[in-house]
Formats: sequence, C-alpha cells, structure tokens
Amino acid sequence: MPRRKATSPDPVPPNPSDYPCTFDPDLGVSERYQSLIQWLDEYGLETKVAKQLWIASGYLMPGKSTISIQGLHNNYTNHRPKYYKAKGVPVPVVDRLRKPGERRILGARDVKNPVSNEDIELFWANRRAEHVIAWYFRDENSMPNSDSNPPLLSKSAAYEHSRALRSILENDPNEHAIVVPKEVSRKTLGRFIQCISPELRAFPPTHDLETKTKLSDKVITAPIQWTHKALSELYHLSRNLGADDVCDMLTDYCWAQLKAGDFVTDATLFNKLAEDNDWPALNFWLDVMIACDTLDLKKQFKKRIWNESMKTALHSRLSEQGSRSALWCDEQSRFCEEYHHHAPEEGELCYIEKVSRQKEDFYDRAAMAKLADKLRLSDFIRNMQTKLMIARWTADKQGEVDAKEKLQKAEEILRKAAKIEQRKAALRQGGTSISRISTAVCSENAPSSSLGTNTPVMEVR
Repeated sequence: MPRRKATSPDPVPPNPSDYPCTFDPDLGVSERYQSLIQWLDEYGLETKVAKQLWIASGYLMPGKSTISIQGLHNNYTNHRPKYYKAKGVPVPVVDRLRKPGERRILGARDVKNPVSNEDIELFWANRRAEHVIAWYFRDENSMPNSDSNPPLLSKSAAYEHSRALRSILENDPNEHAIVVPKEVSRKTLGRFIQCISPELRAFPPTHDLETKTKLSDKVITAPIQWTHKALSELYHLSRNLGADDVCDMLTDYCWAQLKAGDFVTDATLFNKLAEDNDWPALNFWLDVMIACDTLDLKKQFKKRIWNESMKTALHSRLSEQGSRSALWCDEQSRFCEEYHHHAPEEGELCYIEKVSRQKEDFYDRAAMAKLADKLRLSDFIRNMQTKLMIARWTADKQGEVDAKEKLQKAEEILRKAAKIEQRKAALRQGGTSISRISTAVCSENAPSSSLGTNTPVMEVR
C-alpha cells in the first residue's frame, strides 16, 4: 500500500495579546503603524506574522479583507522615520539574528549586511571637506612615513568633537598634518574618523572604509567584527583625543551587547581605566562586574591580573553595595549622570541628543537627495564633488573654481525645485485642484550649458 503523506496541524495564528505594544498619541503616528513598527523592530517578527497580527487587531482598511506583504512593508518604511523622529531618538538598526518574539533592539547592524549607502555618502563627505587633517603613521624607525594616501579628517568635525584636536587647531588653524601615536592602528583611526565626521554617530561603524589611492573614486569596504580588543582600542584613542561623545557611545554599545549575554572580562581595559581615573567608564564596568553572577571576584584577585588602582576602585564600589548602580534605571539622565562624561548640570548634551538634532538635518538632506535623483542631477553632483576634491589635492586652482561654480549652480537648481515642491504640497493641503504647475527650474543666469552638455534642466510639471 502506498504510504500516506504525514500532515501537520494548521499553525495557530499569532495572538496580538502575546505581543503587547504601547501607543503614544503625541507621536503623530496612528496606533496601527506604531504597533507594526514595534512588532518588526522590537519583537523581530517576520512580516508575514505581522500581517496576521495586523488583521487580528482589526487594522484593515474599511472594505478590505486582507493586506499584501508589500503594502504592509510600505506602511512600515513610510512611517518608521517619523515614529522615531517624534520619539527623539535615531532610527535603530535591529538585530535580526535574535530569536523571533524576543523583544530587544541592539545598536549594531549584523555585519553580514552590506555597507549602507548613507555610510558611503558620509565617508565621501568627510574626504571632500574643504579643510582636512591628514594623519601619518610612523615607520620602523619611529619616523613619520610619507604616506601617499593618509587618512583624512574634516577640520570642522575635529574641532567640534575632540578637545585635543580643538586645542591644536586653536593654536595653529593652518595645521594640516598630525603624526599618529605608535600604538594606534590604521583601522582604529579610520573607525574613529567615521564616529565623528562628518557628523556624530549613534552606533559604532559596521564597516571599515578606505580608498586604494588618494585620488581613487571607489571605496573598499570590509565588515567590522567588534571584539573587546577592537572596542578597547577605539575607546582609548577616543579618550586620548578628548572625544567624550564617542566614549559614551561605546559604553552604551557595550551595555547593549552585555544585556545580550556577550560578556568577557578584560583586565587590561579595567587597569587602564583605573590608572587614567576615567571614573564614568570605570564605574560602569565595576557595576557590571558586581552585577554579573558569572564573575568570581575572589578568583580574579588571586590571579593578580589587576593593578592596585583597579583593586582600590573595586573595593570602594563594593562597599557602596550597588547603591549607585544605574544599570537598570529607566531614566537616561540617571545613566548619563553615572556613566557618561558630559555634565548635564552644566548644560552639556548627551551624544544621543546631539545625534537626534543631527537627524533634523539628515531628513532635509535626504529630501534634497531624492529631489536630485528626480532631476537626474545626482551623478553630476557626485562627479563635480570628486573633481573638486582632486583639484584641491593637486593644487589645480582653476579646476577648483570651475567645480565650485558648477556645484553652486546645481544647488541653486535644487533650491528652486524644492520651493516648487513646497508650493505644490501647500496647494494640495489647501484642497486646490492642481491641473498644471509649469515652472522652469533654471533661471536665465544658470542655463543648462553652464552645467555641461549632459546635464538635464528639468521642467517641473
């Protein structure tokens, strides 16, 4: 007799009560979209499961019996930026490797993912800055080498985010070359540059980025495996350069990883923090050690791997019996007060707030980039930016002037097009019928021929 195929029972549809969500009416995002974002971001559910929850929650539009996966995804991508912007936090990158249904958001991307276009654009924005600092490493004789492709850092970012570099530039604004400390690797320096330039990051970079030559227009990428050693090296460099925001960001990143169960003791790091009297970071790690049941402190003492400064600090923290621990505190201000380097009482902002304010500019830039694509100006602008960068490096004054002029005219086109889009949006909101809005984007002072024969001049209709 032929065998009968085994049949599996129909899967039980998910119950919305198993995935509770919070609704904040002040965010300006409807309840259905807030739930969708939380299902996908915080619970890590698959879209097909979110679809079932969407239907079970009664979120379908009137007259509709279902919703497509693509439609659900569109709702997610359209409302997600507004949701996090209203919450005042950067759009998080979700750890998709966790078990579905486990509610957790981590700061780091899965390194298997390709580098984002945004990171590539930020990399070029730093290298194309008008004023940069070149970093040179030492050779085997401890002499600065003549690197033809040194790492570059925007001076404005250096001045804003590093006390040590700010002091150097205040002493000599024309300073354009710095010798890297011998213990700092090229990778660590590149990662530090990504953390602050052209803007501050909310999470460590996911990829190492560099070019093969100084004038190359292609980026070489490699995923970063964030080991404790790699994080420690980046932290020490940031600390030495007075980049407190980067230090605090790394502390928060480590805490996210620790909560995920990834904890390895690092005596070298702890000893260094104690020697440098870096109390915010040291208190964080001391509280982590005290809170971790897996760590046998007595055995650590017997191994004599800690210096006297570290032992003294640990004894002092233990005597407080965790009364000052802010690890599990829900208030960000309390965590900042105990483990961050900025001083809230003096009005100093946390890096989280700084990044949030940067996002306002990011959304404006993203809108302009989308408009540039619409006008088919993106490739032209990138080419002119590359020509401008090469002209500066090769001391081609005329080439620099020409590239600047063409970029200015392209930007003028974008500004005029943006105004037209704003007028059209205002008319739509006012309920006025728009049969035709036809306005030449370029003025007589910026004809298409001045941008190049292949640059289109769009007429917005």
